[in-house]
Amino acid sequence: MDYSIESGEGFLIGRVSGVDEVPESGRYVIRFEEYAEVSLKSVWPGNRNPVAYVKMSNLERDHQFAVEDREWQPFPTDLIQEADSTPALTVDQAKRGLAKKLGIDPDCIEIRINA
Repeated sequence: MDYSIESGEGFLIGRVSGVDEVPESGRYVIRFEEYAEVSLKSVWPGNRNPVAYVKMSNLERDHQFAVEDREWQPFPTDLIQEADSTPALTVDQAKRGLAKKLGIDPDCIEIRINA
């Protein structure tokens, strides 16, 4: 595919297989079953998030192309990295969190890092 994509151009359509919430982040991961590369001029309305959900039949009607004529490919799941929802902490934050969980004073906790 030519990667000189114009502003507002649609370049990929996908069949969604699921949507998963990333714990404690307020974000979501969209999982695709398969995808097809396209070049649809002026399809993105300029929203902050460049992802748009539309019915395939509306794309076919508005852009005069057949969805089933696309070269559909299985989504490469081997490239997916699971999001690590563990927040980065300072040593002080870790001590306070552990102290709260254990019901003890943070000064009772020592953290040793062997790197």
